[in-house]
Amino acid sequence: MNGVNHWNITNQEWERNAFCPVALKSLNHPENENLLYEIKQYTKLKDNTFFVRCFGISQNPETKAYIMVMEYIPYGSLDKYDITNMIWKDRIKALLDISNGLEQLHECNLTHQDFHPGNLLFSIQKNLLITDLGLCGAVNEKSNVKYRVVPYMASELLFDKQPYTAKADIYSFGMIMYFITTGNQPFANYDDYYSLAKEVKYNNFRPKIKDLEISESYIKLIKKCWASNPDDRPTINDIKEEIRLYYQHPKLYGIEKAEQYLKANEIQKYPQVFYRSKIFNSKETIENNYSLELKQVQSWSNYDLDKL
Repeated sequence: MNGVNHWNITNQEWERNAFCPVALKSLNHPENENLLYEIKQYTKLKDNTFFVRCFGISQNPETKAYIMVMEYIPYGSLDKYDITNMIWKDRIKALLDISNGLEQLHECNLTHQDFHPGNLLFSIQKNLLITDLGLCGAVNEKSNVKYRVVPYMASELLFDKQPYTAKADIYSFGMIMYFITTGNQPFANYDDYYSLAKEVKYNNFRPKIKDLEISESYIKLIKKCWASNPDDRPTINDIKEEIRLYYQHPKLYGIEKAEQYLKANEIQKYPQVFYRSKIFNSKETIENNYSLELKQVQSWSNYDLDKL
């Protein structure tokens, strides 16, 4: 792509940007309305450096499907990255990037509604950018979405049609923080996601955090993010400021000690799984007593939210 930059008065011609690679997101006709909605959300965040940029839209001349022209991000998503290769300071920097982006989203009175490592991409500068705003909506908006990633889904939304609030994004952030901290997906060793949803909702079941030499305040922050009562969760502004302190004062908050501990001790890791949002009919799960298999390469962990 080499878009127009400005008009050169001297040469009386348009100056263009240098060629740059782009990513194209194409949707079929039934989803065109969703695509236009997603573009609208990107427009609200067009000047934000913590989101994948959307340059505009085009249309396939043959299929007539709309195409979103996106910034090309070469290094892939966070969920495919081996966290064990990251030093602790880089992990804290990643959390700071994510919290900055989510703060900007919430300041626009928007919620992401599908917040998980698969929607966080590494830029050329190795910053983490938020993408996939297709489910993004206004704070407290009643959501008609039928698919999300259950392990990252706020407990109050399971089995109840509750409005999606900013605090639901905070719950997801807590799970992302757990993933970056441990290198394991939350509930990676759990293969029955309908039962998991019940445990999370009714028994306050959460991933275990152990074998980490890091400050108690860091662990408390994770646990506050995934509190059962949304009112007990911190705001993204509070989270960002606390993570900033971890980044600026690594010795004070035990980050340096945690780095030394990781080098000396290998934390148990489960086979990596990659969660993606997808419709799953939980009614069939109940009627047929069917459990999802957790596969090493790819694991779908979603349910039809109309039935949950």
